[in-house]
Amino acid sequence: MVLGCRGLCARLETIGGGKNSVYSLGYKRCSSCDIYIKWDDGCRCPCCKLPLRVKKRTKQNIVSSRAY
Repeated sequence: MVLGCRGLCARLETIGGGKNSVYSLGYKRCSSCDIYIKWDDGCRCPCCKLPLRVKKRTKQNIVSSRAY
């Protein structure tokens, strides 16, 4: 059972996308809260407890997921 975003992420340091890869700057993405956060205390979001993504999705994965 996924709890979803509890709003705690609003207090964390977040950034939006840009020209540079946010993953190379040390940020991780939470797909549930839809934010990039700089979180070094583990691999789960402190707000919703879902795993954080540390690598960007490849273009090949995006194209293959749209095929279904």
